[in-house]
Amino acid sequence: MEELNNLLSMVGEFFIEKFRDELAIQGHDNTGKLFETMRYETDGVDTVDIYMQDYAKYVDSGIRPGKKVSIYALIEWVEQKGIATGEKEIKNAAFAIRRKIEQEGSPTSNAYNFSNNGRRTGFIQVVVSEESKKVLSLIQKELGQFSSGFFDNVIKRNRNIFLQNE
Repeated sequence: MEELNNLLSMVGEFFIEKFRDELAIQGHDNTGKLFETMRYETDGVDTVDIYMQDYAKYVDSGIRPGKKVSIYALIEWVEQKGIATGEKEIKNAAFAIRRKIEQEGSPTSNAYNFSNNGRRTGFIQVVVSEESKKVLSLIQKELGQFSSGFFDNVIKRNRNIFLQNE
C-alpha cells in the first residue's frame, strides 16, 4: 500500500510543479503566495486533492467585464509590482487598473505583455490537458510493476500450495 501512496504523492508533486511552471510562464509570479501555498493530499488509495489560494480561480478563469475587484488588493498589487510609488500615485494606479478591469475584464489586453506564452488564463486546464497522458502512462507503468511484484510475493508465500496443485 505504501507504493500506491508514493505513486499518488508523485502525481500530486508533478501537477503542482507543472501548475507553478505554467503560472510563471503566464506571468503570475508576483508575490509567490499562490506558488508557496499549493499543496496536495492523498488518501493513499485512489485520490490526490490539490489545494491552492481561493483567488487561483480568478487567475485561472479570469474576471468578466463589469465586475469590480477589491481596490485594497489592487493597491497591494501595485505596490508589490513597483508600478507606482507614494501613497497617492499607488492609489491612482490601482483605481485606473480597477476601471480597466471593469471595462475589459481580466486579463486586460495589456496584461498579455507580461506573458511568455501568450496565455494569461487556463493554467489548470492547460496543464491537465498537456500532462494527463504522461501521468496516466506513469501510473500504468508503476501499477504494472507494483502488481507484478505483488503477485510475485503472493506466489513466493504460497509456493507450496501452487506446487501441490501441479
